[in-house]
Amino acid sequence: MKLICAVLIGCLAVASAAIDDKNATRHEKARALFRDACTACHTLDRVRVQHLSKDEWRHLIAGMLSEGVPLTDDETSLLTDYLAENFGPEKL
Repeated sequence: MKLICAVLIGCLAVASAAIDDKNATRHEKARALFRDACTACHTLDRVRVQHLSKDEWRHLIAGMLSEGVPLTDDETSLLTDYLAENFGPEKL
């Protein structure tokens, strides 16, 4: 029984590390996308003062898409999540 518990704990640790790596990679991809897509036209200060909800960021990005910003649906979702997590209302 102790061996089974030890193996399960080890598996959980490996799975947790894999999830952390995936989240870090996702965050870095989102950050690069933000830098390339948003700060090409807008300053970081302009973004920082917005404090928008996820839905508000999504709507704002939709407006940028209509202006010609070339983002895929996956990139739009990634960027929306990044902006809401880092520049949302709770970051006041």
